[in-house]
Amino acid sequence: MVNLKILILGGTSLAKKCVAEIQSPDIDIVYSLAGRTTPRSLPDAEIRIGGFGGFKAMKEYLVAEKIAAVIDATHAFAEEITRNAQQACHDAHLPLLRLEEPAWQETEKDNWIHVGNIFAAKEAVIGVSGKVLVTTGRQAIEEYAQDERCHWLIRIVPTDDDLPVLKRGQYIHDHGPFNVSDERKLIQDLGIEAIISKNAGSAATYAKIEAAQALKIPVIMIDRPAPSGIETVSRPVEVTTWLKAILDQ
Repeated sequence: MVNLKILILGGTSLAKKCVAEIQSPDIDIVYSLAGRTTPRSLPDAEIRIGGFGGFKAMKEYLVAEKIAAVIDATHAFAEEITRNAQQACHDAHLPLLRLEEPAWQETEKDNWIHVGNIFAAKEAVIGVSGKVLVTTGRQAIEEYAQDERCHWLIRIVPTDDDLPVLKRGQYIHDHGPFNVSDERKLIQDLGIEAIISKNAGSAATYAKIEAAQALKIPVIMIDRPAPSGIETVSRPVEVTTWLKAILDQ
């Protein structure tokens, strides 16, 4: 019997948990990363690093590698990757499953200002804060670099890439997961008055939200994109059930 070859589009902690969950003698796993940053650890799978070059090239890869199914476990805001996977799987007639953390839910302890994208978040924080912790990654850093209306504290994973000089602000190079006490200390030590965050839904990055609750500072929350229409689950064990149904066909 030929093994089922699965492609996991990864880059999240949930994706690595998925690899561990679906390990089986009957399944060969290819774990794909965009390659923008160097991960500290990699799951036990065949590793593929680098983009596909669009949905047509992705479809060609799926066919050439005899992929039987695709699991999109990328970040909730990785819209282009998800769109490409959806189109490529449609064209290649392959099953596709989306694995993502449930979105964080606002509580009475929170002071969230909801916005639709990074650019709106930057505008929303003007007048609210002098020092802002930006936790949205590398996207649109150039926009912050030229903006002197706030003091931008941009937290990103360590990188060898050249980053634009911030006219008013600094980079904080650090990896998650973070704990609440460290996040509170960071906020207090640096005098942070607001946080810009994507609604990632990950437990690994929720500590900053809890710290903001405790210190009663606002969070400019970038809401998730509209649902993609792909079948979606939130737990790796559900992926196992989905794959079993494919194996049994």
